[in-house]
Amino acid sequence: GERYPLDEDFLAALAIMPQASGSALGFDRLVMLATGATRIEDVIWAPVA
Repeated sequence: GERYPLDEDFLAALAIMPQASGSALGFDRLVMLATGATRIEDVIWAPVA
């Protein structure tokens, strides 16, 4: 495969950034809202082992 150069400026910026976290509304949660489901098990496509 093709190799891409590392973005040294980006890596340097990561070193000085504060810790962060994020959140996102997953597709399964959106389906819950759209269908009125009360349990995520009602909308997941595959069983979780």
